[in-house]
Amino acid sequence: MISRAFIKCTIFYTQRKIFLKSVIKMNYVKAKNILPSELLEKVQEYAAGTYLYIPKKCENRKSWGESKGSKAWYKNRNQRIYKNYKEGFSVSEISHKFFLSEKSIYRIILREKKRNQGEK
Repeated sequence: MISRAFIKCTIFYTQRKIFLKSVIKMNYVKAKNILPSELLEKVQEYAAGTYLYIPKKCENRKSWGESKGSKAWYKNRNQRIYKNYKEGFSVSEISHKFFLSEKSIYRIILREKKRNQGEK
């Protein structure tokens, strides 16, 4: 018989794996399809045959976690941790439930407490 803990662990890791795959996915575009030929020739002088990352301009940049939803995912998780804490669950129980260290749980609780006090 499979234990509940094993099933919870499997579901958590599956969800996390799917989440991480969506975060890591990058799309490559052929330079010859988007750059003028003169510019492409100039770039080839410096980086022919290599992958080249061209960052967005500062004004077009999104902050960490905005484009893939990871910021919202962690915020939601942290709120659930704090809610569990307020409902009387021990830090040890919460750390097992969310697969985090007790130190991380304490850090999250403190941060959420401060955030909630600032909203009042």
